Amino acid sequence: MKSLIIILVFLSSLSSHELILNVKNNNNNTITIEGRFSTDEHASGAIVRLESLIDAKILYEKRLPKSSQLNLEIPKVPYQIVLDGSPDEDIIVKEGIAPLEGFKIIEKKESENMNNNLSVSQSNSQEWNDISILFFIICLILLLLAIYFSNKNTNKILNEIRIK
Repeated sequence: MKSLIIILVFLSSLSSHELILNVKNNNNNTITIEGRFSTDEHASGAIVRLESLIDAKILYEKRLPKSSQLNLEIPKVPYQIVLDGSPDEDIIVKEGIAPLEGFKIIEKKESENMNNNLSVSQSNSQEWNDISILFFIICLILLLLAIYFSNKNTNKILNEIRIK
């Protein structure tokens, strides 16, 4: 019984080792990003990325130093903060804090181009080309033939069983 309790305590201590991301607005167009574990250990070595929400471009990427804190200038475009501890740890994503003057407004022309690009890529991914249609028809014919011959052979076997 004692060993079971010890094992349970050990397993619960392992599961409580979670990655935590703290983001502080310094009110001077900079932010402080801190990575820690729930056990209050530093998360030095974890990768911090700032990713644009407009085009998914990586705006900044660096490993946390020994202090587990980074002071960064706030990007002018909408972004998210990603903290990646390691292959064994979770990845934490938080929405980025806006700069004092707000995020840069995308010009109408750029916005239209982005919408056009999105609609083109979406329509291309949803269209069936001729080869896909041909393979679909062939698969459908093969499925129907398999059902037909399966039914035919099952009836033959049932007839042979009835005769005996």
